[in-house]
Amino acid sequence: YTNDVGTASGTARTLSFYAAKANHAEAKNVAKKLLDGMWKLYQTDKGVSTPEEASTYNQFNLPIAVPYGWTGRYPNGDVIDNSATFIKLRSWYKNDPDWPKVEAHLNGGP
Repeated sequence: YTNDVGTASGTARTLSFYAAKANHAEAKNVAKKLLDGMWKLYQTDKGVSTPEEASTYNQFNLPIAVPYGWTGRYPNGDVIDNSATFIKLRSWYKNDPDWPKVEAHLNGGP
């Protein structure tokens, strides 16, 4: 159906809830096929993931559109203002054990 595990898992979840409430066998079967397909094709030692092109990480430093003069905070305290970037608004990413790989790429490495 797709190689985007985020979209596929979200669709499977929606179909699963619908199937449970409506007792809809076809929705249940499609959800199971999506989950089984992701597990078969994209299982890793950490869960389910598809290969990514590192070039998408460059977007971590792109500015986020925030109206001039507007400010706020994420629940974790990250400041939202007109100098915000994707990574500035998601500081918890830096706690991921694989963050150094992303950071190396952002700093010009592989």
